[in-house]
Amino acid sequence: MFVHTDTSYLIADSILGELTFVRTALAEAGCTRVHASGDEEEALAIIQREQIDLVLVAWDAYHDGWELLRRLRRDPEYRQLPVLFIFEASVEPARVACLQQAGDHVLGYGVKPMSSEGLLRAIDELFDHLSNLYGLPTRF
Repeated sequence: MFVHTDTSYLIADSILGELTFVRTALAEAGCTRVHASGDEEEALAIIQREQIDLVLVAWDAYHDGWELLRRLRRDPEYRQLPVLFIFEASVEPARVACLQQAGDHVLGYGVKPMSSEGLLRAIDELFDHLSNLYGLPTRF
């Protein structure tokens, strides 16, 4: 059973199909606080307006989310905001480079194509990791 249903999510992806997949997976798991953005500026506006607990960023050939992550990490208010990257299998070397360069304990990842269960498992793993680091349930 997915326990992070009261968490506020932001899905940052420029591809409508991916937005729909992630939103549907979260909704079917019982999540009601799900926001979506098609670009970095819109994502930042939503983060500033809403109390977002987790940002899910798709990384593909057209959208890498790296600049969004950089901008979040430069802002002390959002420096610790958890980010989960969802990678295409073809960008595996980029994923490794991203995680190594970030040196960031609030990053998680999943590889697509992924099932709804795989997405929820990746979210659980990131929250479990953060809970172990901070001793907190879901909000950081």
